[in-house]
Amino acid sequence: MVGLVGGIEIFLRGNTLIFEEKLEQFTGKTYPMGIEQFLLQRAENQGIAKGEKRGEKRGDDNRLKDVIRNSRENGLSIEVIAKIVQLSTEKVRQILDKMGIE
Repeated sequence: MVGLVGGIEIFLRGNTLIFEEKLEQFTGKTYPMGIEQFLLQRAENQGIAKGEKRGEKRGDDNRLKDVIRNSRENGLSIEVIAKIVQLSTEKVRQILDKMGIE
């Protein structure tokens, strides 16, 4: 019975070490963390990545709107603007309408 308990203890210790090594590879941290901390860290990292993607998309959308607005204010037709920004004329009209530009 002692052999079985000792074997289980070694197995658990071995798997804990493997888990901590994998965790270190994944997180880049050299100190052990619990599963709860790991999951929180992972969720935080995923949230940051999502926020960065949203920010990039908003920046792209704002640049697109700037190009549409500036093009229209400089006398380009909606059809030409649509070709430049690769959108339908209807979508360009919608964007201009939202900005209060004809």
